[in-house]
Amino acid sequence: REFIRPNLEQYCDTCKSRFERNPMRILDCKERKCKELNQGAPVILDYLCDECKDHFKNVKNLLDQRRITEHKKKSYFYNPLNCKDFIFFHYT
Repeated sequence: REFIRPNLEQYCDTCKSRFERNPMRILDCKERKCKELNQGAPVILDYLCDECKDHFKNVKNLLDQRRITEHKKKSYFYNPLNCKDFIFFHYT
């Protein structure tokens, strides 16, 4: 909220309505103006505890070791601004 609050009036109406009830969803808004406003937003991984950071690293390592791939390319993609998954899934 601290990152968004100074520019809240410039966000789309959907983002404004999410500010109090679900501010993390603002970070994955598809509106061009909102995407621009979100540049430089804090990244959630920077705020994880050590145990959660280790768990996240281990999950990615397991995926890499098991070659969860298509044509030798990773078939997963980490997007720090995709917050929808954090709502439904936590600590894998």
